[in-house]
Amino acid sequence: HAPSARNTRAPGHGVRAAAAVRADAGAVERRIPTELARSIERGVARRGPGAGTAARGGSASFTVNVAGGRVHLLVRSDGACTRVVAVCAPLLRERVERALAHVRFALAGAGMRAEVA
Repeated sequence: HAPSARNTRAPGHGVRAAAAVRADAGAVERRIPTELARSIERGVARRGPGAGTAARGGSASFTVNVAGGRVHLLVRSDGACTRVVAVCAPLLRERVERALAHVRFALAGAGMRAEVA
């Protein structure tokens, strides 16, 4: 059962941590991006808007290997917004949520509207 998009618990404390980051972006403490965040960002840049079909609206997927497992990422764009969904093992979840928050900020800095989950 998918959680409601209205669930905005504090980052790191729920399924929709990314929604909480979006809702209270000013309160998020910025840190140096992890290698995982940089890997995801590079993958989205190569496969996301401006990299071909996703710029016109499309999708791509890729996998990032990390210590403790793999993270499978789905990237979809409708031209106005890029959505990044990560699928990972429960043990990696907190790390992946933090990395996705960094990715969303990096994409916003590049002028791209992004949603992550």
